[in-house]
Amino acid sequence: MTGVSRRIDAYRLAESRELFYYPGIVPGEWGSAHLGPSGGCRRRRRYSRKEDPLMTPDRLSFCLGMVFAFAEVVGSGVKPLALSPPLDQDEFVALEEEVRRTASQFGLLVGEDRDVLTTLLFDPAFTARKAVFLLAADEAVLEDYASLKAARRRIGARGDEQEELDLARRFGRLLGYSSEVVEDLCRNPRFAGGVAAG
Repeated sequence: MTGVSRRIDAYRLAESRELFYYPGIVPGEWGSAHLGPSGGCRRRRRYSRKEDPLMTPDRLSFCLGMVFAFAEVVGSGVKPLALSPPLDQDEFVALEEEVRRTASQFGLLVGEDRDVLTTLLFDPAFTARKAVFLLAADEAVLEDYASLKAARRRIGARGDEQEELDLARRFGRLLGYSSEVVEDLCRNPRFAGGVAAG
């Protein structure tokens, strides 16, 4: 029996038992799954915080992969600005050279924010005491981000409702989000209640 035949037989066996292999999620482990209404595969179990890719020992590679993907998106003109995942100060220093090299491949500018801007769009606990790299196509975008930071300093840690909405909407536009997404995030901030890859 050839290697291809063995793989096909393994897939048939997996399908008959409703088991599907998720390479890279839990290496070498078969995970239980079933087909969802759209025919797509749905996992039956949730992965613990310990298994979350953001919490693995290879977190730096995972974060650098996210930076590469966002650099491609900004470099292609889909978004004016993208942020790296929130990083501890040590992670920030460890990734700086590679982030700058990746950004240069796409002709992007790199900014830094070692005290991440807080708005209604994201749960502040997700970015507390973290730093991010800013990936921008031009200097005007970085200047717009700096003006958002100045506005945050001016209104303080918590402004009135209208000030907070205005700041979040400006930040959302800078990130390339639609108006509908921004309004939804103002009501339901991203990453509320835990770490998630976005």
